Amino acid sequence: MEWISVEERLPAFQEETSILCLLKDQQKGFWYPRPYALLIEVGWWIPQKEIFVCDGVEDAKHIISHWMPLPEPPKN
Repeated sequence: MEWISVEERLPAFQEETSILCLLKDQQKGFWYPRPYALLIEVGWWIPQKEIFVCDGVEDAKHIISHWMPLPEPPKN
């Protein structure tokens, strides 16, 4: 799977049940992947700052730049 830019497309909450986000830590200045379950809708877009965040809060230190859908786990 390939990373999808948040500027290109955001996940569809009805389609992607879990995703992997590529986050930038604004305080430490590095990028890292983080699994993120889309069990609830969160505020992704902060219009005033023109950023996407994973926790839906304006002062979040983690900015999402890319994401990818995770495959569904195997069924027993």
